[in-house]
Amino acid sequence: MRLLTARQVAEMLQVSEETVRRLARRRVLRGHRVGGMWRFHPEAIDEYLFGAGSTPTPRQAADEVAAVRRRRACPAGQPRR
Repeated sequence: MRLLTARQVAEMLQVSEETVRRLARRRVLRGHRVGGMWRFHPEAIDEYLFGAGSTPTPRQAADEVAAVRRRRACPAGQPRR
């Protein structure tokens, strides 16, 4: 069994390593912390792309709603109050 690093996953998904770590922290992408670094099973990447990862959890949906509300309350280029 071979585990993938965040860098390898980022290359596969064509996103940044930070995006991979963010997805892992939010539990959108299943991963494990090993020695302070994220590791991923190849099956978890397939699941994210083609399976359960495409359906947001209630927490993820709530986070998305909150993010949209923040963007509406403070349009780009304007300072927050």
